[in-house]
Amino acid sequence: PQSTEALVIFCAVILFNAAVLLHQNGMMHHNTHMIDRAQTLYDGCLHFLAGQDLGNDMVLLVAVAASNNLAQIELEKGMVDSVNDRLETVLGLVRGSTRRRIRQM
Repeated sequence: PQSTEALVIFCAVILFNAAVLLHQNGMMHHNTHMIDRAQTLYDGCLHFLAGQDLGNDMVLLVAVAASNNLAQIELEKGMVDSVNDRLETVLGLVRGSTRRRIRQM
């Protein structure tokens, strides 16, 4: 099971990094197609992590970073409702992870 989790995290990190590069290039060249592709990759990254243990620091870190960057794109596109939902999700992830850690102490 641990090797499967490591592989999923590795794939999610690769998707995340590809999305960051596309997002940055899209912003620099005002290329909306690149930004749309980045949005799809961030979303894919989150789907990859959906079933993983959020007690794992790496899973939590990548999920929060991808959600944050996705919210940035949604904000740039004027998708305010999506941004609010996304930020609520991020806060929920962090709260849930914090509660679990406190219980484990």
